[in-house]
Amino acid sequence: MSKDFDVSRSFYDALDFTQTVINGNLSLYERDGVSFYLQRYYVKEWLENTMLFVVVDDVHQFFQHLQELKLDQIYPSVKVLPIQKEEWGEVGLFQLYSESPLVACTQRFPYHHFHT
Repeated sequence: MSKDFDVSRSFYDALDFTQTVINGNLSLYERDGVSFYLQRYYVKEWLENTMLFVVVDDVHQFFQHLQELKLDQIYPSVKVLPIQKEEWGEVGLFQLYSESPLVACTQRFPYHHFHT
């Protein structure tokens, strides 16, 4: 879901997601085992309560990659927030922009981290 479908498509393209156009109102995005549908559809309340989590092997490396892309200069409402330490691991958050969901990148953990 996005308020501005074309801007959202451009944003995910910049993040190196592969886009498969389903039709003029729906695309499938895939990257490194993550996939989601983006549609030309907007409900403010739904969008404000949506978050996309992307699990990466190295959150610091991905954070550096985001900074190198300078998405905050291309998309005025993008905000890249510093990596935060949570009790379950390190998380990098960035706000796509006011028309799209929040994206969180988290470090990949071994399976035994959650199952003792």
